[in-house]
Amino acid sequence: MNNLLKLRENLKKLPFDNFWQIGETTGSFLRDLIIENSYTSVLEVGTSSGYSATWLLEGLQNQGVSSLTCIESHKERHELATQNLTSVCPDNVSLNIVLSHAPECFKSDFDLKYDLVFIDATKRQTIEIFELLYTNLNQGGSIVVDNVLSHLEKMQPFLDYLKNNNIKFDLHQFDAGVVHVKKD
Repeated sequence: MNNLLKLRENLKKLPFDNFWQIGETTGSFLRDLIIENSYTSVLEVGTSSGYSATWLLEGLQNQGVSSLTCIESHKERHELATQNLTSVCPDNVSLNIVLSHAPECFKSDFDLKYDLVFIDATKRQTIEIFELLYTNLNQGGSIVVDNVLSHLEKMQPFLDYLKNNNIKFDLHQFDAGVVHVKKD
């Protein structure tokens, strides 16, 4: 775990304009969600440098055999995330870092069964990504979407979609604003 914490501290120093990072409260929320629900299969859509994935790995490290799949569409950020995360990935976690763009990558032969999905990608495609992943989410699983308040104008259609489809969600006002949907 010490390597995860060191890497996280180093990644926090990257220029935010090039390597977007989630807030620490969001990271803690994701880690704790994994631990509290005993989630073992996690998908991250929009990995950037791997900062948020360090929180996900921290949550998974004591969950037994687990998996983390990270999707990143930007080549430089994908390479950096791959380098960073493979060096600190716990032995019990199968790590797959994919260079691709969501939602297109999910239309191919891609396993969509996860306990937790974290979406921090192109805001205008959030509804399409959510629809593809929510129907395949494991029972009792969660989808967490970042930047709901910081990008409210772009994210309002997503919030309206959830309300119009009677999908229960919690809106957390920490950091950039996080929506949490749990599939019962």
